[in-house]
Amino acid sequence: MDKYKEKVGVDSFFLYFLLGFLIILPVSINEVKIVFFLVVIVIITVKSFFIKNYFYFDKEILLIHFSLVVVGVFFLLLGILNGFDTAWDQAIIYLIWPSIYLYIFSANRNRVFLDRLHLIICIATIFIGFYVTVYYLKTEVGIWPENLFIDLGLVTGIAAKSNDEVIQSRIYAISSMIFVVPYLISYICVRPFIRKTFILTVVAIFFSLIIVFLSGRRALLLNFLIATPMSLVFQLFLPPEIRKKSLIQNIRTSVIVLGLTIFFIGIFSLFGSINLTITLNNLVNSGDATAENNADRATQFEVLSYEWSSSPIFGHGLGATLNSYARNDDKPWMYELQYSQLLFATGIVGVILYFLSILWIYFNLIKIIASSNLEKSTKIVPILTGMTAFFIANASNPYLQAYGHLWIIFLPISIINQHRKTQIVADLEIPNYVKK
Repeated sequence: MDKYKEKVGVDSFFLYFLLGFLIILPVSINEVKIVFFLVVIVIITVKSFFIKNYFYFDKEILLIHFSLVVVGVFFLLLGILNGFDTAWDQAIIYLIWPSIYLYIFSANRNRVFLDRLHLIICIATIFIGFYVTVYYLKTEVGIWPENLFIDLGLVTGIAAKSNDEVIQSRIYAISSMIFVVPYLISYICVRPFIRKTFILTVVAIFFSLIIVFLSGRRALLLNFLIATPMSLVFQLFLPPEIRKKSLIQNIRTSVIVLGLTIFFIGIFSLFGSINLTITLNNLVNSGDATAENNADRATQFEVLSYEWSSSPIFGHGLGATLNSYARNDDKPWMYELQYSQLLFATGIVGVILYFLSILWIYFNLIKIIASSNLEKSTKIVPILTGMTAFFIANASNPYLQAYGHLWIIFLPISIINQHRKTQIVADLEIPNYVKK
């Protein structure tokens, strides 16, 4: 843990704080988050004037980013020409925020960046899980004193049974947990055993499972269940000398997760907060279009597919809406079926281009995993696992239409960018600010 004692720069401090804030409140208190974004941008911009090569932009990454900006502008203009006034609103997610994230993550990141980010993820998860636990003990069990509870607005209800149905709770960090839970589980599947780090990660997993079971969200429960198999897939790309030991750790982790699962099912069933039969039935029937919870999504798929068929190549442009079907009055272009909506708005051409850009991230991260040492390769597997889980959940939830989630895409891009920078300067004298 000595690496955590290394000095933290002002720029890194505010970036870590911002990332922690995005994990805890990814889609609310936007005014505060934007202020922190501005602070980080100002600090790294000023620092770049005093430190040579503080920023590094890989040429291929810049080319891909510029190409996607051009693509975004094209679909923005298409949306405007088709008469969609909301084109500018959606264009912010496709044009402005990606450029902001790329700028922030292209600033110099030292060798302990991912270690400290893991620390931030663990602390944020423990904080959220503890708060949800206290909220549950106060509102559902009634054993937590009212005067010892501070309402921070992080939770507005706990999932409970009503007429044999599960009512989903409103925990504002749920969307972040879609990435965090698989990431944490994968982390102890692959990382070398360091006592303090392992204990902190297990504690974070413990509290994350409280969130999983009390949230009542099928997407979160599904990602929790497939985390170790998904991690296993990426572990197969590890160098041979690392792979065998990593696979053994995966089995150990599966046993730990299974034990924690049985423990929580027992505890919450005892208090009547979970009906296991109902929960499993909802999970198994998550694809059943006749179920009430999926009726809206089934309708969305049919309507979006029908409208897309009238302009299959280029779609209808950004901001495209369905006059006969709206899910959000404030953001009429937003639908739960994110990939169907993308096809409707950008057509086959747009889907292929955006899909290829994501495929490029996977290809390059897997290359780094396969060719790097134990320290680097085992840090990337959990990030790939979390990102993949997030993309799966994004299919039926518009998570990537909120700028507070885009760091999940640009964190891997920053790893690729920094890796290529390290390769370039490998034979040169490393500056002090990289060594720190």
